[in-house]
Amino acid sequence: MKKGNKGNMLSWLVLGLVGVLTIIFKTQVKNVLYIIAGAGLMVMAAISIISCIRGKSKDKNTVIQLAGSAILFIIGLLILCNPSAFDKFINIVIGVVIALAGLMWLFKGLKAKDVLTIVLGAIAVILGIFIAVNSSATNTVITIAGIGLIYVAVSGIISELRTK
Repeated sequence: MKKGNKGNMLSWLVLGLVGVLTIIFKTQVKNVLYIIAGAGLMVMAAISIISCIRGKSKDKNTVIQLAGSAILFIIGLLILCNPSAFDKFINIVIGVVIALAGLMWLFKGLKAKDVLTIVLGAIAVILGIFIAVNSSATNTVITIAGIGLIYVAVSGIISELRTK
């Protein structure tokens, strides 16, 4: 193995470890993600509010931006104060996004007459609907993300070993 590949190999191993930890500690991972999302919303909203105030513009767009930023700041604060209240909302958003992506794949597959794309699209639609309507699906999504991280890590390690 080349000297430069050792760093890549370490990255893949760390990614795999993160995947395993994600599967084992679902609740903790979910809480950390909520904290990051809530704090991120608050920081972005605060920056936008400060930008609006410094600009001292009174036009309609600035007022709308200021109001929207204030709402985002409050949502971020609510997420930080009560993260578990957003489980259902997050499931609906993630489920709809996955289902819509699946529909796009499904239509692409039908247009191209590609059976694999049709099957993967149908699976994504079903998974998206399951996540959107199931209040306990957040743990399922986290498990799937952990499995995905492990898969990417193993693929990366195999790729690194093959390119000695």
